[in-house]
Amino acid sequence: TQSTWGLSKAIIQNFPKVDIALAYGSGVFPQANYNYQQAPLIDLIFFVGNTQKWHEQNFQKNEHHYKGPSKLFGPSYITFLQQYVCPIHYNPFVQLNDNLRIKYGVVSYKQASNDLRYWKNMIIAGRLHKPVKIIVKDTDISEELQQNLIQAVVVALLLNEKEIIEMRPFFYTIASLSYVGDIRFLLGSENLDKIQAIVDGNYENFKKLYLPILDMEIFTKFLKVEGDFIRFQPSQETINTLIGYMPSIVGYNFSGEKCDYSQILLKFQRKDREKAIVEGLTKINRKSSTNMMFYHLLTNSPFQNFIYGLNKLKKRFK
Repeated sequence: TQSTWGLSKAIIQNFPKVDIALAYGSGVFPQANYNYQQAPLIDLIFFVGNTQKWHEQNFQKNEHHYKGPSKLFGPSYITFLQQYVCPIHYNPFVQLNDNLRIKYGVVSYKQASNDLRYWKNMIIAGRLHKPVKIIVKDTDISEELQQNLIQAVVVALLLNEKEIIEMRPFFYTIASLSYVGDIRFLLGSENLDKIQAIVDGNYENFKKLYLPILDMEIFTKFLKVEGDFIRFQPSQETINTLIGYMPSIVGYNFSGEKCDYSQILLKFQRKDREKAIVEGLTKINRKSSTNMMFYHLLTNSPFQNFIYGLNKLKKRFK
């Protein structure tokens, strides 16, 4: 995998200023059953202050990174679509140098921060439920990152209401939160074993990421980590506390904004509560994944979309 220093240097040399640069995925963290005989594509996300200005500057330096309609219509067109269709713009298959091939996404810091806090579309929040490497950090986002992880643990606990929870399946639940209802799985363009592969290849990294969260005071009142198990006390008071920390959009998605979803969830039996939460997540992910596919059609060339889809299918049938 690519070194953090090498990636940081390449980003600073080749791109306009970014506030935050994150690296994620199989090119940075090993995944189970992944073929590493050839150098993998490195997945990056850039948080930037102003997307239009950033794209304008990037067009001057790297116009060849943009294909199809995004190249034809330029930064104003891309920024409009990022504002109203999908918050992140991806340029895939970019060869930065002989040894580094990347796919990079660009999102405004404000939209990324809102997603981490409120799970507006879970595109950024979901990526950051899994281990990532912070490559460039010119702005502090530690508070947003922590809130996102706390909410992931809260929802995963509500989906695992039992006294003994195995750590690995618990991480499967967390890794799956942003994939529930994802249209790409329904269309067959994502590997159905992806969630398990992410966790199995990264189990120790997941522990490093989530053990400090599970050790926070809000959780230690009703759970204790013992080795690879979580001892959990899912009392009515505990469930009430967890619902209070759950992102409100998840509740409103199944209850309607005028309803007190917390009271509804408390009255539900465990299975019905889990079903309602999954429904809330499904609505977020179904909409955002559909918008993302639509966005790619509006910004990338047909050839680029075909190659990207083909690579996804190859991963699925490995």
